[in-house]
Amino acid sequence: MDRSVLSEFEEFLLVDLRRAPSTVKQRLLAVRWFLDHSGGLVSPESIRSYLKRFLDKSPRTYADQVKALRLFIRDFLGSKLGYNGSWIESFKLPANAPKPKKLPAWSQVKTFYLTLASKPKSGLKYGALFLLLLSSGMRPEEARSLIIEQVDLERRMVLPRHHNPGGTKRSWVTFFSSEAAEALKAWLKVKPPGPQVFKLNRANMAKAFRRASAQTGVKIHPHLLRSIFAERLSLAGVPDRYIDALCGRTPRTELERHYSDYSPENLWRYYRRAEPYLTLGLRL
Repeated sequence: MDRSVLSEFEEFLLVDLRRAPSTVKQRLLAVRWFLDHSGGLVSPESIRSYLKRFLDKSPRTYADQVKALRLFIRDFLGSKLGYNGSWIESFKLPANAPKPKKLPAWSQVKTFYLTLASKPKSGLKYGALFLLLLSSGMRPEEARSLIIEQVDLERRMVLPRHHNPGGTKRSWVTFFSSEAAEALKAWLKVKPPGPQVFKLNRANMAKAFRRASAQTGVKIHPHLLRSIFAERLSLAGVPDRYIDALCGRTPRTELERHYSDYSPENLWRYYRRAEPYLTLGLRL
C-alpha cells in the first residue's frame, strides 16, 4: 500500500472527523505499526497476525489498536476509497471492567499540594494549577490550554471553550474555590506575557507531579484530581447530574433540553454547597 495513504488518513482524522491532534498522532502511529507488520497488506489474516502481538498487553492497549484499525479500514478506506472493510467489525473490543480508583485521604492531598507549591521557581504556577484542577473538575488538557479570557476571577467561574470543536470532549461552565482564586491571582501577577494562564507542556506537568509524589509518598497525577473533585462533591450531597455538568460530562443535547437546570446560577448554588469540601484550609 502506498505510504502516502497515511498522509491522507491523517488529514481525514484532522479535517473530516475533527479529532484532537493527540488522538490523531496515536491512531496514526498504530496504523503505521500495522502497515509495517503486514507489508501494506490489509486483510482479516494480516489484522489477526498483528493483533496477536497485543494479546498479553492491557485491554486498553489492545482496544486502542482495534479502534485505530477500525477508523483506518472501515471509515477511511471505506468512505474515501470505496473499500469494503466491514469485516473489521468482527474484531471485538475487549471487555474492560472498570477498576475502582484508590483516592488519597484529604490530609494527603494537602501534603502533596504543599510540597508541589514549595518549589522556588515553579511552585507558584504548579500550586495554582493544582488548586484549580482540584476545585473545578477540569481536565488537565483544558487547564493547560486555558486562556485568561476564560477565567472570571470575581465570580470564580471558568467559561467553556471547546478545544476540539465537533470532537468527543465537551465542557460547560465550572467554578473554582476561593483558595484557587487567590493562588491564580498571585500567579497571574508574575506569569510570563501571553494569553495562556499556564504555558506548560504535558511532560513538564507530569514530571512535576511525579517529583512531588516521590517526595511525599502520595500518588497523585493531574487527572486524578478530577476524580477527587467528583468524590468531594458527592460527599457534599451534590446530585450526580450536576457533578457531571461541572466536570463537563453532560451531553450538549441534555444541556439544550434542560438549560435552566444547568444554568450557571443553578450550578453555582450546588457548587457553593460543596465548596467547604474542596477547601484545604490554606493561608494564601
